[in-house]
Amino acid sequence: MSKYKIIAPVKKTCDGYGLHFVDGIAGTDDDTRAEYLKTRGYEVELSEAAVEDAKKAEKEATKAAKAAKKAAEASSEPTTSPDI
Repeated sequence: MSKYKIIAPVKKTCDGYGLHFVDGIAGTDDDTRAEYLKTRGYEVELSEAAVEDAKKAEKEATKAAKAAKKAAEASSEPTTSPDI
């Protein structure tokens, strides 16, 4: 499944911009192409799979940040008691 769903202003089956449109809809993984087509009047949507992948990556990044913070806090605590 493609990362982006491209919807043409005209529902037509044809080739254009290096994509194959069927009834005005094509797909691409190319970020640059998707951004360019937005400027040309095409509707560009992230596919559901891409949205889910982004959410999953965000959760993993948050989890990793929490683990790193916890490790940093643990390493800053003294491991031996001071001599009195």
